[in-house]
Amino acid sequence: KPAEKGGLWESDEDMIGVPGTEEGKGETYVGTRFSSGGAGIQWENSAAAVLALLKLLSAPEDALLQVMTADQLASMRKTASKGRESLKKLIRTYGAVPASILGGNYDMWAQRYNQSAHLADYPGGSDAGFGWTYLRYPHVASTVWAALALMFQFDEGAPIKEMANPYAASEGFNDVIYNGDTTCLGHKPAPDLANCKLFPRCVAANLTGDC
Repeated sequence: KPAEKGGLWESDEDMIGVPGTEEGKGETYVGTRFSSGGAGIQWENSAAAVLALLKLLSAPEDALLQVMTADQLASMRKTASKGRESLKKLIRTYGAVPASILGGNYDMWAQRYNQSAHLADYPGGSDAGFGWTYLRYPHVASTVWAALALMFQFDEGAPIKEMANPYAASEGFNDVIYNGDTTCLGHKPAPDLANCKLFPRCVAANLTGDC
């Protein structure tokens, strides 16, 4: 849901742009807050949320329509698309994804700590809602999660690359299912990979049997 309706998704305007050239100044981006008590888009969470939405939307449409209305599905697709395009735009503009695009320093944030909305053009980054802020600097985790989301599906209608999902099963392993005892019931990917000892997750769980 959008922030104004109690959700986490919101839009932020870049009031600064690239230092020296002001490229990107005035651009609007769509993403999520760090928490319901925070304010301002935090881009690590936003990129992870985009990937999660894209994963959900990769399910068959008839299955999705069993748990949501057509309008809700359309809204979810629109939100995922806007979030993904925002990630692309940040990378094109800055060469990395910042933790926040909101300006201002720590002192500015401290004046507004735990408020539900930013009241200044440069509020001191994006308030996490837990006693800290994310300032406007290139951010490793935000950049990595953005890369994973874009590798998962770069454009609407493009192929899904499940292995870009960090929560996916390991390559050649697929979705292993456990039957509650000591037998590995994973999918057998190839005739020469029948031994469960070849799969680290089976070994770690002390499972035996053919995969």
